Amino acid sequence: MTNRITKLKNALGIGARSNRFRVYITFPQGLDLSSTGLSETCDILCSKCDGFPEFGADATEVHTQGRKLFIPKQGDNGGDWTATFYNSETHDLKRAFIAWAKAVDHPISNTTTGSPSDVSVTLKVAQLDSAENETVVGCFYEAFVTKVAGQDFDGGSAQDVEEFTVTWKYSWFNYGEDSENMRPEQYTPATKNKTAYNN
Repeated sequence: MTNRITKLKNALGIGARSNRFRVYITFPQGLDLSSTGLSETCDILCSKCDGFPEFGADATEVHTQGRKLFIPKQGDNGGDWTATFYNSETHDLKRAFIAWAKAVDHPISNTTTGSPSDVSVTLKVAQLDSAENETVVGCFYEAFVTKVAGQDFDGGSAQDVEEFTVTWKYSWFNYGEDSENMRPEQYTPATKNKTAYNN
């Protein structure tokens, strides 16, 4: 009989790790920030983020003579997504997120965007394997910034690097970049990546 440890090793591989992820955050075209390289900066400076949310359908109750019948119904697949970033001395990334929030609702001019599509994008989070190949992708659709966290100062701290959190509201979430596929378009199984296992 095959040893259970061997079975576990074969089934689990090296295991998915929560610290191996990549974020894809694009800025709305109307902000004219696409050529600044900030999208790549988002991934580099992202220290942590919400992972994949719960996924599934909802149910409604129908009653007859004291009995319950549960019938599937359309679920609410939207919600909030947050990510935390290291802050540079010039606050460039944080300024960009604040500009995004102002485009949604400007607190001084009291103006809002005329079209939701002008401020909404698709956010992506990818799980990485041990060789930094993307194995699973989650997409947050129609997302826009709702909150950019403030900043505290402390003269007695041990010179920790500042962080700030950004919150988006999204309309729906999906595993994969299309309705059928959980994997990214380019996918390399970790089991074929001998370099990752040998180092």
